[in-house]
Amino acid sequence: MSDKSLPDQEDGELAQLQATWQSRLDAAGAALDQFEPPAYLFDKIEARIQSEEKQRATRTIRADFGVWEEIEPGVQKKLLSKKNSSTSKQTPAGNLT
Repeated sequence: MSDKSLPDQEDGELAQLQATWQSRLDAAGAALDQFEPPAYLFDKIEARIQSEEKQRATRTIRADFGVWEEIEPGVQKKLLSKKNSSTSKQTPAGNLT
């Protein structure tokens, strides 16, 4: 695609590229035998995921989970656990000094 192409031209080129790959992948998929994994496999995968999560030394807390508390203009903190561990973030206008 050239830098000077119009958005609708880019969309058309992208749609053509997508259709080409979809055709290739459909043909490859049709050539494969259908396979249904054993029912117990999903339970085994789920158990392993849960086991690995329990063994982690860290825990992921999503930015939108919990409450961010402003401690200075442009600087916020959030309580991560009941053990008083916290994190902080600086907004673009904030200054930590």
